Amino acid sequence: MKKKIIITIVTLFIITVALFGTYKLINARSFQLFGDLTNRVETNEKVIALTFDDGPTNNVKQILPLLDTYNAKATFFLIGNELEKNLSLGE
Repeated sequence: MKKKIIITIVTLFIITVALFGTYKLINARSFQLFGDLTNRVETNEKVIALTFDDGPTNNVKQILPLLDTYNAKATFFLIGNELEKNLSLGE
């Protein structure tokens, strides 16, 4: 009898965790599993977040000097397949 109760409790716990996880994924704005997304920062400064996605591409050769000229910062998001094609651009 005790074994049956323990199995029932464990089963209910697993079902609850699975349902909660499914609910969170269905209602998520993104599939980021850890940490929060930042989409707004309160500041009096004029700032912009500059990102380049799905790279590296050959355009990086033109972008980097411009960023350097204007002392601008940017974030580059690299894709493994593209990185394999352009290893030197990923450095």
